Amino acid sequence: MRSGKLSFEKGYEGYVAFDSKSALSEHYKEKLGASHFRGQRMFIETVNAVMLITKYFKQ
Repeated sequence: MRSGKLSFEKGYEGYVAFDSKSALSEHYKEKLGASHFRGQRMFIETVNAVMLITKYFKQ
């Protein structure tokens, strides 16, 4: 979740957008809290980014 951390550092409130492979869309929804936008595009909002950053960047 390095990209989410970088998003916070740049002032974008943790938002991250990415293109997923169709076979992984459900996985990203369930495990990362990602939301579908359009086509293969998905995104992670602030609340879920905070949870992922806390989980993977324990300080």
